[in-house]
Amino acid sequence: MVILLPKTLAHLSPVTHSSVLVARPIVALVLCPVAGILVDKTSWWFGMVIASGCYVVSCTLVIIQVSTHHMPLGFASLYLSSRLVEGFASSLFFPASVGGLVKTHDDFTRARAVGLAFLGEAGGLAGPAIGGVLYDYGGSKLAWSVCLIASVISVLVVAVLGYCGLPPPTPRPARDEAGRPRGQSVDLPLPASVDQQEESPPDGDASQAGEGYYLLTYPSFLTILLSLASGWMGASACTALLPLLWSKKYQLSASRMGELFVPMLVLKAVSGPSAGYLVDRCGVRPLLLIGMMVLWCAGTLVWLGSTLGAAALPASQVAALSIYGVPFGALDTITTAAAGQWMDEQVVVRGEGKAFAIMGQFFNLGLLFGPAIAASLIQIAHFRYDLAFETIGALFIPLAGLVFWCDWSRPIRAHITRRPVYRTKTI
Repeated sequence: MVILLPKTLAHLSPVTHSSVLVARPIVALVLCPVAGILVDKTSWWFGMVIASGCYVVSCTLVIIQVSTHHMPLGFASLYLSSRLVEGFASSLFFPASVGGLVKTHDDFTRARAVGLAFLGEAGGLAGPAIGGVLYDYGGSKLAWSVCLIASVISVLVVAVLGYCGLPPPTPRPARDEAGRPRGQSVDLPLPASVDQQEESPPDGDASQAGEGYYLLTYPSFLTILLSLASGWMGASACTALLPLLWSKKYQLSASRMGELFVPMLVLKAVSGPSAGYLVDRCGVRPLLLIGMMVLWCAGTLVWLGSTLGAAALPASQVAALSIYGVPFGALDTITTAAAGQWMDEQVVVRGEGKAFAIMGQFFNLGLLFGPAIAASLIQIAHFRYDLAFETIGALFIPLAGLVFWCDWSRPIRAHITRRPVYRTKTI
C-alpha cells in the first residue's frame, strides 16, 4: 500500500496521505484491549486465524471497489476501508502471535524464537518490490489480487498447523513465599565459571501480581514498550512519506520505489535473529542492547534527513534508509523477548493476552505517531522534509538515556535480569 498510494492518490497532501495510512494503527490502538481479552478467553491460535481472515476481507474489499470506482474519492474511500479492517486484524495478531511465542518457549530460547519468527517479515520484502512491479505491469487490480491469494494461503497455513497440533505451553513452577520453586529445599549454586553475577530482584517482586495497565507502573516494562514504539515510529515515517517525496520530486516509478525499501527489510530480517542470539547465547543485557539500538535509530534518522534536500536521489539517502533496518529489526526482537522474560520471571501476570495487547498498543502508537508527527511538521509547521526527519531522530535521544538509566539503576535493572540458576535436590 505504501508504494501504490502515492501513484493512485498523487493529489493528496502529506497530512491527508498520512491519514489514510494511520487509520490502521488508530483502530488497532482502540481495539487492542478487547483483542487481548478475546485471546485470553480463547487461545492465541484462534486470534491468529481471525486476524489472517481479516486480511482476506481487506484485500477482497479493495479489489471489488477498484473494479467499480475510478474517481479519486472512490480510491480514497477504498484504501481507508481496507486500512480499517487491517487495524482490527492487527489488534488481534500482535497479542496472539507474541503471546504464543512467549508461552511456548523458555528464557533460554525465547529471544532466538522471536527473532526467527520475525523472519516472516520477509513477506515485507515482496510487498514493496513485487507490488511496485505488479502495479507498473497491470495496475492496482493485479497487485491486490496477488495480495488476496497470499492472504488466503496464510489463513490455510495457520488453520492446518492448528489442526495438526499446537505446541504445549512451557510449564512454570509454582513458587513459595520466598520466590523459590516449591518442593526444593536445598539449593546448590552452579560452578563459578558460569556467569551468575546478576543481582536478585527486591524481596517480594516474584509474588506481586499485575494485570492490564497496572504493568505500566514498572519503569523497565514501560521503557521496553517505548523503545518498541520508537523503532516503528521511525520506520512508519519513512514508509509513509518517502514514497510521496520520491514520486513528486524524483518522479520514480512504483517498482523503483519498492526496490529502495528492499535493503532495509533484508537487514531487518537478518538483525532480528542475530540480536536474539546475542541475548540468549552471549549474555548481553537486553536493556543495554535496546539503548544502543535506540541511539542507532536516532543517528540514522538524522543522517537520512540530511540527504532529503538533494535535487537528485543521492546514494547516501539509500544507504541511510537501508542501515535503519539493523536497529529496527533488533528492537523488534529484543523488546518482545525482554518483555516476555520480565513477565515470566519477575511478576505474576494475570492475563498475558491483555499484557501483550498493551504491547500491541505501543506498537501501533509507533505506527501512528511516525507519519502523524512527520506530516504535521511538514504541512502545518512548514518544516522541510529533511528538518522533519532530523527532528524525529532527535526525539529518540532522551529515550535512549532513559533506557541506559534503567539498565544501570540496580533496583530497576533487577526487573529485567535473569534470576540465578540453581541445581536443586528435591526432598
